[in-house]
Amino acid sequence: MKPSRPPEALPRRGALLLAGGVLAAGASWLAWPRAAAPGFGPLHLGMTRAEALRALGPAALPAPLCGGVEGVLFDWPDPALHPRPVPAMAMFAATEARLSEMEASLSHPDGGLGLAEWQAMVAAQREEMARRLGTTPQPGPAEEDAMGAARHWRFAAAGAEVTLASRWMRRSGAGYTRLHWLAAGQEAVITG
Repeated sequence: MKPSRPPEALPRRGALLLAGGVLAAGASWLAWPRAAAPGFGPLHLGMTRAEALRALGPAALPAPLCGGVEGVLFDWPDPALHPRPVPAMAMFAATEARLSEMEASLSHPDGGLGLAEWQAMVAAQREEMARRLGTTPQPGPAEEDAMGAARHWRFAAAGAEVTLASRWMRRSGAGYTRLHWLAAGQEAVITG
């Protein structure tokens, strides 16, 4: 036979259970995935210069570019976008020293790609970026001529403009793909 509990123990136990439930709900809300700011590797637009350099590690050496803007080059492994580490550059706005622009090269410069292979490679890169950004890309200019073919897409991401531009060279089969992020209200250092 179980010993009976005093009646005042039940409300106290209920209050503890309620408090535990509130804490668990709060922790779940804090852990809920938020939309990530656009970026590449460990970096995202809006990071301070110090945060970005810390994330890249001691090998990250920023250098002046133009108009007081600094940039840092880094390679980052991203097998979903490219089989080799992806060369990238991050730029810090002159006035705020925040990460305002990024560019990554998803190129296949070795050549040997047929048109269909290049199209499949770029489609996979575009779909991966659409998945990461949670948005549908809007097609931009598309060209095909005697030299090769080019495709261009824009992604409307929160607080940024993200573009994916690719060119295939008919003669060599090389494919050059540029992924570019620009924070809203910022002026691009890299154009074209």
